[in-house]
Amino acid sequence: MFIGIDHGTTAMRFASGKNHFKISRRDAISFEYAQLEELCPIDEIEGIAVCYSMGDAISEITDIRAVKNRGIVTREGAGEHIGGGTKVYDEIVRSGIPAVVIPGIHRNSPTDPRFKVYSHQTSPEKLGIAYAVTKDLGGDVIISDISSNTVSLLVSGGKV
Repeated sequence: MFIGIDHGTTAMRFASGKNHFKISRRDAISFEYAQLEELCPIDEIEGIAVCYSMGDAISEITDIRAVKNRGIVTREGAGEHIGGGTKVYDEIVRSGIPAVVIPGIHRNSPTDPRFKVYSHQTSPEKLGIAYAVTKDLGGDVIISDISSNTVSLLVSGGKV
């Protein structure tokens, strides 16, 4: 079984192929990896993928154990810092389960300089949405994900 974890604006979401649950970022402060049992038995987890927008020191999918300082260059401009994401990240490392970190787009990504006021530009989850939309509609689209905050992406010629 493989597990996906997304650190959203208001909650952290955990999913397997069959089950899912979410916890608020504040509740995530007390997260323990044993809670993954809500998805499946721990010994059945083959790997975990963590969507990790804060990882502005990494620009490719990376083994979580190879990431220094949680992949963070700066937390400036990244919103409210509660500590839930840090706790979940550290618990995944502590679990010993093979895991990768999937970065978003940040200051070191090859994007238009006008979008680089803050380092963190978009999450891997939004890139997944862009991928799905471009598969259906082609490589020139504008995507807006409007939820607890709004993130819009321009895809032109298949590039964000």
